Amino acid sequence: MGKTIEKKILPEYFDRIAAGEKTYELRLADWECESGDKLVLIEIDDETKLPTGRKLCRKIGFVGKTKDLDFWSKEDIDKYGCQIISLLPYEEKTKTQFDELMKRATDIRVKYDKLNEERRRVTWNEQQLMAGFVGDVGDLSKIVMAKHGLREMDNIDAKLAHELSDCLWSVLVLAGKYNIDLEADFLKTMDELDERIDADLSKP
Repeated sequence: MGKTIEKKILPEYFDRIAAGEKTYELRLADWECESGDKLVLIEIDDETKLPTGRKLCRKIGFVGKTKDLDFWSKEDIDKYGCQIISLLPYEEKTKTQFDELMKRATDIRVKYDKLNEERRRVTWNEQQLMAGFVGDVGDLSKIVMAKHGLREMDNIDAKLAHELSDCLWSVLVLAGKYNIDLEADFLKTMDELDERIDADLSKP
């Protein structure tokens, strides 16, 4: 059973580790650790250096110490220095079901643009798409109220599914308009929320 070690960390590095971008720690080797130990990173304020209340727990893997390295000469190290490289899983991006949804939403938007151009000599810009999205959310709110008996409405479940799909279409189209990788950013946001909730749950 590994030991538990607590170390302070600044917000910039805390956030990068929480987001999965930083998978290493560069520390002065004035304390002992080994593979399997539990490292608790305690975020501190940049100015006050006091704990903010956020914590991260990580399991220590490989530990390398520069005094143990003899790959390079002292002259080369003095000349070039050393660099710490973070290694993340490399995954070729493959076509996913999400990509299919995005393509389908984009195809429909293109058809809407063609229809609006032919009939009204105009196509919707981002602000108009957002206004349409707000309208859909309003319709969705009414359906949810009906679902709970607060409004009269027929075929509630079918209308709920339709309106949720309309709202999703708007989100996908807006993401496409602003060149946002919605799939990646959604997963990143969920990871950040997961870490934040875990930190809040760990508070006494």
